[in-house]
Amino acid sequence: MFRVTLSGLRYRTARLALSSLATALGVAFVSGTLVMGASMNRAFFNGFAAGARNVSAAVIPAAMAGKDIRPGASGAPSLPPAALAAVAATRGTATAAGRLVGAAPLLGPDGKVIQNGQAGGIGVNVAADPALRGFTVASGQLPRSAGQVAVDQATAADEHFRLGQTVRVVDHTGQVRAFTLAGTLDFGVNHSNGNATVAAFATATAFDVTGRPGYDQIVARAAPGVSQATLAGRLRARSGLAGDQVLTGKQLANSEASAAVHFTQQFTTASWSSR
Repeated sequence: MFRVTLSGLRYRTARLALSSLATALGVAFVSGTLVMGASMNRAFFNGFAAGARNVSAAVIPAAMAGKDIRPGASGAPSLPPAALAAVAATRGTATAAGRLVGAAPLLGPDGKVIQNGQAGGIGVNVAADPALRGFTVASGQLPRSAGQVAVDQATAADEHFRLGQTVRVVDHTGQVRAFTLAGTLDFGVNHSNGNATVAAFATATAFDVTGRPGYDQIVARAAPGVSQATLAGRLRARSGLAGDQVLTGKQLANSEASAAVHFTQQFTTASWSSR
């Protein structure tokens, strides 16, 4: 029986080799697809969740809960400065920052508003705590005075903006205002910004340019030894935040990254379906 088996293997060597190769290639394809999908999930998650980096808890206006309202949109609800003070004063909060988003179209060298598809321009503020800014400096520096601005690095590259040059922004009254370009910023893959140009200002200037009445979101870092859940629970109990939605940092990250996860799931599903 053993000699018969060996004889059969000798006559079927090519078939055996090809079958083994096909199996190996199939396993490699499936493994590669899963590894790439996992890598894409991590990369897109980190990009989309950049706004949740270092955040232990976040407060969002109650009217935003469960609604598809882009922050900074005309008539979008906001949180008053008193809410920021309430978060900062909550036991267990190390630092807190208010984030505002509003219309602030940038003008290109031709004097026309820069349009990326249907997206216009938005203005944001620079939080005092570097850990809670939701973006990183790509070049130059952050605005340090009312006359300075930083823009997203993609727009700066597309429009050939140079550090130190004058950049013009349309404020909420329709007035064109001139700023000195102090730096460029990396916002990751922030789905709330979409393809819009982004201009970052010192907080007081951001309120003045956008005309926003308050913050779109308030984020906080917990003090050492205080968990995200504990801080979020204490914030929900604050009388000054009654009715507002409070998320843990993890919940905020999951919310901001959901679009990326959906994309990579489509990729891996398509890869499996093509087999």
